[in-house]
Order: sequence, then C-alpha cells, then structure tokens
Amino acid sequence: EKAVNRTFELSHKSVETRYPDNLTLRDIYYFWLAPTLCYEINFPRTRQIRKTFLMKRALEVFVCSKICLCIVQQYLIPSVSHALIPFSNMELALASERLLKLALP
Repeated sequence: EKAVNRTFELSHKSVETRYPDNLTLRDIYYFWLAPTLCYEINFPRTRQIRKTFLMKRALEVFVCSKICLCIVQQYLIPSVSHALIPFSNMELALASERLLKLALP
C-alpha cells in the first residue's frame, strides 16, 4: 500500500497527515456536519471567524429562501389550487392537463 504524505502550513506550524490515519470518527463527524463536494485530507482554515463573511453568507441564505418562498406562493400554489377541482370531479382530461402544467414549467 502506498501512503500519501501531505504537508501544509496551519497556524504557523507544519502538520503531516498520512492517508489511513486521517480516517477517524472525528473526521467523519466533521464531514457530516460541514459537508463538501469531495473529501479533503487537510482543509484550509482560519484562526478566527470572519464576521463579515459569515454575515454575507447568512444574508444570502435569507434572501434566497425568501425568493424561493415567493416563487412557490406566486406560481405553485395557484396551480395546485386550480388542479384540485378537476381531481375532485374526476375529470381525467382536465386533471391530466393540470398535472402536466405542474410538471412542465
């Protein structure tokens, strides 16, 4: 087996990590709580929390969630409420049209 050596600078000290040694429960829990698209052995971190960066990301999450809520209220809720009438009257042609209208934008 070939062990992978990686050396990096973190907080002004050099740390060496070998491949099988980085697979610990602590690393798994960190990956579950702060998931990334690919697993990094050594992820670059800063010493302190950047408050402006954190506030910017929190504002982005808030604004994006409000935009999603607006889209749902503006477009999906009226389509669903109009689709309930054909389903209650068992009109299959109109109900399938409403389903297609919901499925295809």
